[in-house]
Amino acid sequence: MAMVSAVSICNIALAQLGANPIHSLNDAGTEAALCNTFYEQLVRAYLDKHPWNFAIRRIELPPDVETPLYQYKYQFTLPADCLRILTVDGDQKYNAEGRRIVTNKSTCFLKYVAEVTDTSQWSQGFIEVLTAAMTLRLAYPITKSADQVSLAQQNLQLALQSALAIDASEDISDDFGPDASSFIAVRF
Repeated sequence: MAMVSAVSICNIALAQLGANPIHSLNDAGTEAALCNTFYEQLVRAYLDKHPWNFAIRRIELPPDVETPLYQYKYQFTLPADCLRILTVDGDQKYNAEGRRIVTNKSTCFLKYVAEVTDTSQWSQGFIEVLTAAMTLRLAYPITKSADQVSLAQQNLQLALQSALAIDASEDISDDFGPDASSFIAVRF
């Protein structure tokens, strides 16, 4: 399987729009300049939109030496790669303030969505979503066609639906509890 890169994702998007391929995001030319402008922002945006299984991380955070001024007893600095908090030790009584978590608990077990830039870790579904998103973002600047934009929007929605369904299917638990109906269990 060929290694997926920013350039290969951009080239698939450009090919779908009938544009010339690029060799680097730093090439001279409109296509490379547009790809360079949009690529990183789209990666972050689509990583943040959904808790992709490949991007979920769990960590125990060490408490900061500094404590909150009032209301909470402890604060914890978020990891540099944290895009979005999913859970904090199952605690409902915490606040996210800037790049910190404040809570009254002395321990902080964090589940979060990480900014994964290593494309070899991405799922195929995420790659397809990112490619479709890049196609949509490039559609008007490259083609100046509202029809191409509309087609790209439809393709992005289909890619998202498919990728989210596959990603969610990996999370199904067999534990439905002792009172689970056989009608519920048969669905999974």
